[in-house]
Amino acid sequence: MFLLLLVLFQPLISDAQNEPKERPYKLWLRSMDSPVVKIGYLQSLSDSSMTIHRGWYVKPREQQTFQAEQIQWVKFRKEGKVLRGVGIGAALGLTTGIIWGVALGDDPPCGPPPLYFCFSLTRFQKGMFISLISVPVGALVGGLVRSGKTKFTLDGRRSEYNRQRKLIESFRKN
Repeated sequence: MFLLLLVLFQPLISDAQNEPKERPYKLWLRSMDSPVVKIGYLQSLSDSSMTIHRGWYVKPREQQTFQAEQIQWVKFRKEGKVLRGVGIGAALGLTTGIIWGVALGDDPPCGPPPLYFCFSLTRFQKGMFISLISVPVGALVGGLVRSGKTKFTLDGRRSEYNRQRKLIESFRKN
């Protein structure tokens, strides 16, 4: 049992021991003149504009620059955040299910042989059955909790852009 939990938590343990990897922040941008949301990564900021690109693998010619007056809102989320939340939630669901099943204990053995239908489970079988429910629930909750985005509403105001510029700059990958 301990070995199973160790195997499930191994990616989390190894990430904690290694030096943290720099993950880029994904960007969603809606401009004032277009209802289409632009998706990419923050390239650079200036006093009056923001430059984004579609991916780290894309050539520089595929960059777009938006003036501060064109930006309605910008959202940021670290890549891999949702998947990590799903993994942590599933692992916690498995652990909760196993502990709950073990805490319920063994069922009494079945009666005399004329009974054709008997539901007598051991505590570990109960833990596995409870885990069938708690793992998906934990994964769903973990994914929802970690799926949040940081939103900056600018509404085309340069004053708001300049006020939040330092915070927006912190989401740029160096």
